[in-house]
Amino acid sequence: MKKLTYLILFILLSSTVIAADLSDFPRLFTEHKPVQSVKGYTQSVRHVQTSMNILSILPRNIETINRIDRDRIDLGPDSINLEGDFILIGGPCQNQITKHFYPNADCLFGITDEDTIIKFEQRGQQRILVIASGSDEDLFKVSELIKSNPKILEDVNKSEVILDRKQIKEEREPEEENKIPDEIEDEVVTKKSGKCSACESEYGCLDFHEVTSINGKPFYCADNAKLAQQRDVGEACKLNHECIFNNCDNEVCGKASCWRRFVLWVKSIF
Repeated sequence: MKKLTYLILFILLSSTVIAADLSDFPRLFTEHKPVQSVKGYTQSVRHVQTSMNILSILPRNIETINRIDRDRIDLGPDSINLEGDFILIGGPCQNQITKHFYPNADCLFGITDEDTIIKFEQRGQQRILVIASGSDEDLFKVSELIKSNPKILEDVNKSEVILDRKQIKEEREPEEENKIPDEIEDEVVTKKSGKCSACESEYGCLDFHEVTSINGKPFYCADNAKLAQQRDVGEACKLNHECIFNNCDNEVCGKASCWRRFVLWVKSIF
């Protein structure tokens, strides 16, 4: 009877999942399965840069895969493994995989448009890290901050942390003062002074048809030099960039073409 009791205890202990939190970053993930970093399908280059920054910090023995959120539809056996581990860039309104895991969450997980949230969740053996922000620029700055100091989260003994814009600026300000040359600072001032050739956002100029995020939702620079929110599937449109999936077919937004999704998948690899 004792042997049976010991055997049961051994099985229970060996199957127990040790809870992790943000203080374990960047060692949140195990070497036994790859980590999929997924960014939103139509999001700006800042999402790509944020993804690469976070992946670059992980231990070298961790296998990583850089993806876009539409891979799971088109790529058969190479599609996203929804039972795997994830680093998700962008909230539910920006990233379909984030929406899959958090279907009832709002675009910014309840934070303001001036905040950035880093959220970690362990679901059994699955581990999910989400980084979402109301601003693409803040999102990128947080990833740069973490990349320059991977131990910045080691005192965060909880599952999520919220950084406001002022905190991010204060953390980065000494480094920026030393590294940013005057001519770049002048360029930033010029962008904020209303001299953009197309659209002007809080953080600078956007080219016509370029996509950015405002309050966690995708916007594009319209031909009238004003920011307009991208439209969902089934809504009226005239041009591809007006649609979330960059596909305006017969003046109605549709899902992206297979070729377009393949091109974006190739870009996500390189």
